[in-house]
Amino acid sequence: MYSYSEARKIARGHGFDSITEFLDYDCAGAYQLPKNPDEVWIEEWTNWDDFLGITFSNFEEARDVARIRLEQISTEEEYHNLFKEKVLDEDDIANRLPYKPDLKYKNQGWVAWEDFLSS
Repeated sequence: MYSYSEARKIARGHGFDSITEFLDYDCAGAYQLPKNPDEVWIEEWTNWDDFLGITFSNFEEARDVARIRLEQISTEEEYHNLFKEKVLDEDDIANRLPYKPDLKYKNQGWVAWEDFLSS
């Protein structure tokens, strides 16, 4: 049985967009996770979004987090490098930002990288 931290890392690695997607996914073999992680790891459990690493669905919320938590980042390249190099602490809320916010929020208010990153 995995620890909560190991299970969360595996779940996040799959890139699930919803609880339903997680519950519908069948992974044979060693990486199978229980369908009730909220009960299995009740002591460590926070919420489904945190466990699955689900990104922000709302553009304004994501932009606010980016502006506050990533104030030292000012370009698209720096933003992508931050995630590629895994500089952020695993529990940092900024880890739930999408890798390509320009695509995820294309029709939800996205203007430009400068708008997303600078306050």
